Amino acid sequence: TVELTANAQDVFELDGRRHEPVRSSPRVLRIVDPGELVGQLRLELGALRTRAMRLNSRQRAVASQNPDAGQRQQRRITADLGQQQQVVAAVGRRMVRNRLEAPSLNRLVGKGGELLVAALAASQRAVDALGSVSGQGEPNAARSEALARQDQVASALEALIDLLDQQKDVLTLQLKLKRIEQDQRQLAASARSLLPVAAGRDRDSLDEPTRDRLDALADSQDALSQQAGGLVDQMQAAAGALSQGRHQASDQAAATSLSEAVALALRQGLEGLMGQSAVQLRQNQLAQAGQGQQASLELIAGMLKELDAQEGRRLEMLRRQMADLAESIRTLVRQQKRHLDHLAEAEALAGLIAPLTQLRINTFAVARTAAGQTDLAAAGGHLEQAASHQAQALTALGQSRKPAAVDEERTALGELMAAGHVVDQQQQQLQADQTERQRDALRRAYEKLAFQQRAVRGRTAKLVPFGELARRRRLALLMVANEQADVRVATAQLGQDLDPTTLFGHAHERIDRLAAAAAAQMRAGIDAAGLVVRQEQVATYLHEMAEALAVDRKPEPFTSGAEGQGGGGGGSGGSAGADALVSALAELKLLRGLQQKIYQRTRRLDQARLESDPDDRRAQIGALADEQRALFDLGQQLLERQEQLTGTGRPPESDRAGKEQDP
Repeated sequence: TVELTANAQDVFELDGRRHEPVRSSPRVLRIVDPGELVGQLRLELGALRTRAMRLNSRQRAVASQNPDAGQRQQRRITADLGQQQQVVAAVGRRMVRNRLEAPSLNRLVGKGGELLVAALAASQRAVDALGSVSGQGEPNAARSEALARQDQVASALEALIDLLDQQKDVLTLQLKLKRIEQDQRQLAASARSLLPVAAGRDRDSLDEPTRDRLDALADSQDALSQQAGGLVDQMQAAAGALSQGRHQASDQAAATSLSEAVALALRQGLEGLMGQSAVQLRQNQLAQAGQGQQASLELIAGMLKELDAQEGRRLEMLRRQMADLAESIRTLVRQQKRHLDHLAEAEALAGLIAPLTQLRINTFAVARTAAGQTDLAAAGGHLEQAASHQAQALTALGQSRKPAAVDEERTALGELMAAGHVVDQQQQQLQADQTERQRDALRRAYEKLAFQQRAVRGRTAKLVPFGELARRRRLALLMVANEQADVRVATAQLGQDLDPTTLFGHAHERIDRLAAAAAAQMRAGIDAAGLVVRQEQVATYLHEMAEALAVDRKPEPFTSGAEGQGGGGGGSGGSAGADALVSALAELKLLRGLQQKIYQRTRRLDQARLESDPDDRRAQIGALADEQRALFDLGQQLLERQEQLTGTGRPPESDRAGKEQDP
């Protein structure tokens, strides 16, 4: 916990006397680990499920009331829905503000917010429709509209309840595993603290307090081992329950992730590994116990990685399901068009009943498949309507009413095409979501490497100037050089698919050269000027790329209203589009950030002109000029790419040159 206060003093002064400074009220900041924050947010969302169930019951009851009373109750439901939307929005803002990386929770917040937005919009339309109801006799159009909107509210709330149920168990198990990881890390640190006093000695030769500490650590390690074993059993049971339930993509992805994590734990023997560390601690075999604890931590990290892959698996399963559904709908559209053509030419209608009956069976089967998936339910609704109109067309054919059959089949065709359009939109959104995940993973990788690079720079600064290096100091320098090489290799792997003609490609090329030169200098023990500066430049490039990618992150996935469509995108090859991993807007932000850094370095060089070595100063000026020239060229290329994509091309160079020469 951090407590912040401020002292303030006003400008009053009379005869040399002033008011005393006043201390502000304290502001308390509580620092928690990510697992604890996820737990807090999960509790807040847990209460949302109970409120959603109550709202759903109220909504079902309101549908049977008279219009006047129903409108008053519907207004209250609308207000309550707005409050719940704000709760979800607040959770989302906390996640963004704290940069919380929790894919499952992020999906829960995003999808839950979307459902509440849909319920809120439908509820408001129901209020408006109820206000237009003319009477309580025969249902009129406004009454039918109100009932339809109220049913949409109830459906959205039921989907929200279902969503919260799906995520509850997996998130709880994930939090428990993270808690075990944290406890294991603390036990490993406590065991290491005993090394100076207990390493290399028999247990019997230790004093009693040290033996007591070993026994306490062993007891805690043993208890943690049993806790890990129990958790693996719970995960296995949850995976079985999810796999045997409904075939929702989210359920199957969760079951697969849990099964993979369990298989990893059983294959490498998590419980036995942690239990063996307890035995070794009790026997004062600290080195072996430390190795076992580290192996346990690596195994737990692998299990958490499998659980974190749940969202990626869900998206991949959903992508395949959408592709299959889109193909099925295209087949139904072709069959419906063919039947309409036959109907237009036919004089005897009896022969068309059998093919239309089969078409209706096929349509209904596809509708049931779509309705079984929450994410595909909208398309399922259109398919059900198409099947209903096909049934009406069958009735008309049986009664030899050709015009009525044509009208019904055309309406069915329209519903099929509407279902196809919905699936197309969902596929585009799914692709955008996958790109967003990839972009966010790339941003986090850049941030992590920037942090590592700054640590490398800090360790290098402590060793500069090199001078005559003692053996231990030279070994330390070689270790730092290896860390610098690791940053270079990891960065190169991230940039394998980036076009070198883009700003991001240029940044990767600069990082590679700077990091390679820095590592070579340290390995050779060359105390060249500017080594630490070059290392800082590497960190700067990594940080600026992370910040540039952050511009494309969705601010709040639960906001109502359309997302901004501007900004285009320049992918790794400079192409535009919402599915571009690196957009033109990100490149532009990177250009601005790098230009700002060049300006700052130029100012520092100018301010130190009287103190710096002339040769070193000329070398730095030359490097700055080269980098500025490269940024200018890349900026020009970025501008030209966007002009080509938007059709706002500039006149040829010769024309522009001629105009510039005009007086």
